Amino acid sequence: MKNDRPYFHKTLCVCAKSTIISLISLFCSPTLAERPLYVEGLVPEAGTWKLDTSVAYGNREDQGLQIGTPLIIQTGPTSFVSVYTDVGEERKNTDIVVGTVGLRYGLTTRTELYVRASAFWSDTRSAAAESVYSASSKGLSDIWFGTSYQIKDDDESPGLIGFSQIALMEKTHNTSSQFKSAMIGLAAYKAIDPVVFSMNTALSMSTARGEGENRHTPGSLFLISGSVAFAANDRVSLSGGAQWTNKQPDSVAGEKSGFRTTSTDLLLGVGYGVTAKSIVNISMISAISGRKGADLNLAWSYAF
Repeated sequence: MKNDRPYFHKTLCVCAKSTIISLISLFCSPTLAERPLYVEGLVPEAGTWKLDTSVAYGNREDQGLQIGTPLIIQTGPTSFVSVYTDVGEERKNTDIVVGTVGLRYGLTTRTELYVRASAFWSDTRSAAAESVYSASSKGLSDIWFGTSYQIKDDDESPGLIGFSQIALMEKTHNTSSQFKSAMIGLAAYKAIDPVVFSMNTALSMSTARGEGENRHTPGSLFLISGSVAFAANDRVSLSGGAQWTNKQPDSVAGEKSGFRTTSTDLLLGVGYGVTAKSIVNISMISAISGRKGADLNLAWSYAF
């Protein structure tokens, strides 16, 4: 593979990174440093700022939703936004749109800091007996701050990247909380030009917020995913993989709401290098088993 293909490294690593780790909880944007394939898009560039934006769309259809159970939209491989809607009807169909904007900074060649904020809009149609209802809501969903660190380079054995992040603010029903949720994760990747193999795992944990009958504790979430990214040409890359998720039930007023759920999803992505500093990524997460619905994500990243 020739080294003079201007966008090959960047577009391939868009898909590789989008299935490896989030550096601002979008996790699908590339780093645009002029580095070899096996680190470009994964390792931060010291002193460089990067702007990341995305719009995610999710659709859910459920029956018998229980009080306190959120609808979760996945905005990246290890990035989730919980949207709480009115519950208790027999059948519901919900559309959710989540917009996210984030900023990353390369503190060193191995460490990157990031912050991101998400806002949502939801529209729910529900039916019980012979009555049909509809409701919509919108607002700021959450704000996160985190860091990622290149633990090991990709050489004889796979490269390793670790990350951790904490919620500065989260919205739950009609209340908000601060510093009540955190996530940690680890990614492994191996580049064999023009292919990048990756494995990603993450754990999200939360503590109780609110008092009395309004006391609510989101259930922990664990996921593991694997994928393969391949460069179709000098500007376009493709990726595919699978993800398994384990979600513990939420608790409301000390009582569990629902039960532990697991799901398996298909991951698909397309990355396009618009310019040397601007990259667009389109990804889809579609349910194979354990849940209904799919999430679509359009992301744009710009380095400056």
